[in-house]
Amino acid sequence: LRAGPIGPLYHTWGLIKPSCKSLHVKRDIPGFLLPRKRSMARHRGGLHRIRQRMKQEEELQLANAARWGNESIGPNGMFGGVQVYYDPFRGWRWWYTDRDFNPVFTTPVVVNDMSIAEALTTQIRHLQRHIDNR
Repeated sequence: LRAGPIGPLYHTWGLIKPSCKSLHVKRDIPGFLLPRKRSMARHRGGLHRIRQRMKQEEELQLANAARWGNESIGPNGMFGGVQVYYDPFRGWRWWYTDRDFNPVFTTPVVVNDMSIAEALTTQIRHLQRHIDNR
């Protein structure tokens, strides 16, 4: 709140009525009508970082999808390989075209450095140990 010949006695939150007498005095001040600087500091690289991260995740998903497609379906079971896309509500999804030209949509399978067969064997052994311990 400022009181004086230029400022009002009440807080206007930066808005001045066109009929206000102080507008004629203030408009000649450089930077009053159009601020010269930003009111808040700019965050650098926001959209660039998001785009970069999406590309990295897409490349990772493509590599995992290709490995999964070759190991579980095989090159003779599909046309063109496994493709990936991002659904904002459900996350990454995979799809491929089968031999009957039908699109097949699937959820991503976690593929580490070990093959899918090794991962399944490890899961089966873990479940057998769990059953044996009962």
